[in-house]
Amino acid sequence: MVMTSSRRTAIFSLAASGVLWGLSVPLSKLALTWLTPAWLTVARFALAAPALAFVGRRELRSALTPGVVAAGAIGFGGVV
Repeated sequence: MVMTSSRRTAIFSLAASGVLWGLSVPLSKLALTWLTPAWLTVARFALAAPALAFVGRRELRSALTPGVVAAGAIGFGGVV
């Protein structure tokens, strides 16, 4: 069975997200020794926002609607 490039990319992406998700708990515990939970949240967003904005730069402006902002605020509030 030959694996296509798009399939390889999907498998790599899933594996990378699994590793990063799995590392989030031990890294959070490590970071909480020198950051409060609120500052840890600020630091996570400060690191993630520019990276996500770069990846989605073509569609970022069109995605910024009141409905998307409200869904994000409600979703984030529910998770926290």
